[in-house]
Amino acid sequence: MTVSEYLAKQTPEQVAQFDHVRAVVKKLVPEAEETISYGLPTLTYKKRYLIYWGAFKDHTSLFPGTIKFAPSDTIPESVITDIVQKRYTHISEAK
Repeated sequence: MTVSEYLAKQTPEQVAQFDHVRAVVKKLVPEAEETISYGLPTLTYKKRYLIYWGAFKDHTSLFPGTIKFAPSDTIPESVITDIVQKRYTHISEAK
């Protein structure tokens, strides 16, 4: 499955929410790539995950941390930024 195929199965609200997450991540890490990992859309850096996003019946979630949001909510940019900056630093410092 591709990210596009995953998103094709989601509601317009969920797709908009993912597009928001994608835009924030790409602003922070322009070289981030999209893939599916563990069945979820994943944005990666140096082939390691920065953030996962998942759509479920009654909520969407960001991973790591399993932070849940209503599909109609705009995920705060500060939450996305905090997760991605920590993961980016961890990946960048790994040997």
